[in-house]
This record gives sequence, C-alpha cells and structure tokens, in this order.
Amino acid sequence: MKLLITGACGHIGSYLIQHIHKIKKINQVFLLDNFDSQRFNSIFNLKKGLNFKFYKIDLSRNKLNLFPKVHFVIHCASHTNAQGSFKVKKEMFRNNLNCMKNN
Repeated sequence: MKLLITGACGHIGSYLIQHIHKIKKINQVFLLDNFDSQRFNSIFNLKKGLNFKFYKIDLSRNKLNLFPKVHFVIHCASHTNAQGSFKVKKEMFRNNLNCMKNN
C-alpha cells in the first residue's frame, strides 16, 4: 500500500513518520514538506524496511498529481500560529485548506 504524508517535518507529521512502520500493510511512503518549519531532523533515522521518498514541495503552488496510485493521503501540512493567523486569514486559509482542494 502506498501512503502520502504532507507536512512530514511538522510537529504531527514528524511523529507520524517515526511510527508509521508499525502499520505492516504500508510498503511505500511519500513524504512531502516545504521546510518552513526547518525541522530537517525529522527525516533522518527513519526505520528501515519501508520505502521512504522525500519531496520538498509547497502544496500551495504544486499539485499532488506527481504521485499516481497513492492509496491514502494524511494531510498534516499547515501553517500554525493561532494568535497571528487572524492578521493573515486569507493566507492561512489558502495554505491550510485550499492547497488540498486544488489537488
């Protein structure tokens, strides 16, 4: 089974990719992130046995059609900043929600 995880280097995505090996039916994982969080360490020391492929992609500017025949998508990509988000509502909406709508 092929899985695609957006926001793989973020808080939730990084936890997920460290533990995804526990699901035995998954054999290929596409990891996507735009590195805004600069949490590069998340993609190192992943468990062996799964075929991980990492892509530096900004979903607000690219589409997911680069990944044909993916069985499941776990969307963890988002900008966070609860207090500051009120000042840039349109940008937060575009990035956090519309990026998946466009794909």
